[in-house]
Amino acid sequence: MAATTLLHRFLLICAATAFNRPHDHWSHRLLHLRAALSPTEAHENIQTVYDGVIDVRMSAEHRLEGRIVDSICIPAQLWEHGMYLPRHAFVPDVLEQFETDCRLLCVCGDGRRSELAAQQLAAAGFSVDYIDGGLNAWAE
Repeated sequence: MAATTLLHRFLLICAATAFNRPHDHWSHRLLHLRAALSPTEAHENIQTVYDGVIDVRMSAEHRLEGRIVDSICIPAQLWEHGMYLPRHAFVPDVLEQFETDCRLLCVCGDGRRSELAAQQLAAAGFSVDYIDGGLNAWAE
């Protein structure tokens, strides 16, 4: 019962984050989300195409589990009650570092969190890519 309530709250938070203006249609919010890149594509383009690389993992993961050189750690989620929950300060924190006309690459361990973070940033007007398979695939 408690897990269902937490899941329900999580889904409500996600819905509120994705549709923060009632007149928006979801398809208009994802226009700047480009694609899931293969690790090879990301590696080839990281120095020339992207204005910044954002590591969306927790800061401890960024420090201890390896990272892309010059990536900036801005966690997109919080770890609470045994699950990741959206961190409301994520997009404002990114806006402090980058202008919305920047092209960004989001990374995480397996690609799932970076995909969600990329969707949030795309909704804020950024052009964003993420690595399919995350840093685990990058390391292979």
